[in-house]
Amino acid sequence: MVVLGSRDHYCIHPSVRKKGRNINEECKQLLERGGRSAAVNEPGESSDTGRGCGYSHGAMKLASTVSKPGAEPLDIEDLVVAGKKSRACPYFAAKTAAESAELVFCPYNYLLDPAVRSAMDIELKGAIVILDEAHNVEDTSREAASCDLDLEQLEEAAAA
Repeated sequence: MVVLGSRDHYCIHPSVRKKGRNINEECKQLLERGGRSAAVNEPGESSDTGRGCGYSHGAMKLASTVSKPGAEPLDIEDLVVAGKKSRACPYFAAKTAAESAELVFCPYNYLLDPAVRSAMDIELKGAIVILDEAHNVEDTSREAASCDLDLEQLEEAAAA
């Protein structure tokens, strides 16, 4: 059993967690700059050192630990605690654990939005999907299939 969540919920990197930062973008930039094998920045140390995110390198080990048969199921908060303790990224651990999990919990948009489903590597073929509070599915589906355009974008499209 695993709970998929966003980087906003799972990130434990101290400088990325600083208030006002875009956690998704900061995480992606760290991984691009330093890869997944860089050293862990110390608390208070800037993520701009070019060393990358050292927490991500332990994600596979954390995923295998929490995915062991008979292991106690962990919710988001528990996996964050385990990640801090082992200095491993709970976000990538959850994504890795989901690949072999028999039960995966996630928000609606992870299933209904094709872009999010692809980004999270969620395969629905052969899966049994149970939706809690399904009355919200219509709004979520509409939002996933919608986009916002401003006047400039519309004028550019009309001129093309």
